[in-house]
Formats: sequence, C-alpha cells, structure tokens
Amino acid sequence: MKRLQIGLLASSGSALAALSGLAHRSLYFPIDLQVSLWMQKFDGLLLPAMHAASFAGSLIPATVIVVSLAIWLGKTNRRLEAILTGSSNVISSLAIVPAIKLLVARPRPTADLIQVMTASSWDSFPSGHVAYAVVCYGFLCYLLPSLSGNKAVVRTLRALLAVLIGLTFASRIYLGAHWLSDALGGLFLGGLVLTGTVIIYCHYLPRFSKRGQNA
Repeated sequence: MKRLQIGLLASSGSALAALSGLAHRSLYFPIDLQVSLWMQKFDGLLLPAMHAASFAGSLIPATVIVVSLAIWLGKTNRRLEAILTGSSNVISSLAIVPAIKLLVARPRPTADLIQVMTASSWDSFPSGHVAYAVVCYGFLCYLLPSLSGNKAVVRTLRALLAVLIGLTFASRIYLGAHWLSDALGGLFLGGLVLTGTVIIYCHYLPRFSKRGQNA
C-alpha cells in the first residue's frame, strides 16, 4: 500500500510539474479549444447542472462544506480526520493553488474563442475548483468505510462523490472558466494533496487511536 501511495504521489507531482511548465509557455493547447467547443455544443439541462456543480466548489459553499464536515468529524471523536479535512483544503486552496497560478500566470479563456458563461478572477492554471473537489470529496471517499459499516451505503456515496468530482471537472470547461489542461492541472494537484493527506493519515492514525483508547 505504501509503495502505491508513494507511486501516486510521484506520478501526480511529475504530471503537475510537466503540465505547469507547458501551460506557462502556452495560452492554450489545440485540444483545449477543441474540447471546449465540443462541450459547449450541448445545451438544455446541462447548463443548470454545470452551474450547480461549479457553484458547490466556489469559495463560500466550499468553505461551508469543509467546516461543517470537519466539525462533524470532530464531534464524532474523529479528531485526526477533522484536522486533515480542514488543513488539507486550506493548504491546497489558500496556499498551493494561488502560488502555482502566480508562477504559471496563464490567462483565462476569452470570449473571442469560446463562450464564457461565468465570471472568474485570478489566473487560469490550475483549476482551484477541481483541486478542491478532488481533495475534499476524495478524502471523504477514502474515509467512508470507517464512517459506515454498510457496504451498500459506502458504494453509493462513493459513486455520488465520484460523479460530483466529474461534474466539477466538466463544469469548469463547459462554462468557459478553464481549459481542459487547467482542469487536468487541478486534478493532478488535487491527487497530489489527497495522496499526501492519506499518507499522513495512515501514519498518525495508530497514535490517535491509542490516545482515544487511553482517554
């Protein structure tokens, strides 16, 4: 398991570094434009779903979700889980994402190329919404077996969380807030932070478990 975690950490970090370097040199890639134009051909019920998924990852809703989740975990005597839920999202969203955005300095997609259906600030790479979704929902996915003994419930919730991550990824491209490569950057960054969080969790869990037994 540890080898797998280290492998995921290394691969996510390498992919993020490589894509960051390429994104710094290019406003967008040909496939970025092709994917955005193709996705924006779809209409109807897709637009409200994309707006909803994107809204869930914006600052205020995301903060409410993380804080509520951390408080609930803390109140159910899962202090390590609460600490890591809060700290991983804060570090990712308020430190790592802004730092990479500043270094890569890639502009957002513009209305002369695609439809821009949402107002966005800051630079484009990587997608903070996608990184947040992977870190927050991904860690919750990992914790689910320890939160519920019902395997059917765990499978259902994991599927829903995976769909939510996928919708967040797609929504940022569909709404014209990011290019595909920006969303992939958020995915790799989220994977890097999530894997690091899981490694820390596995390392410190036995100590917290012993403290709980001795309390």
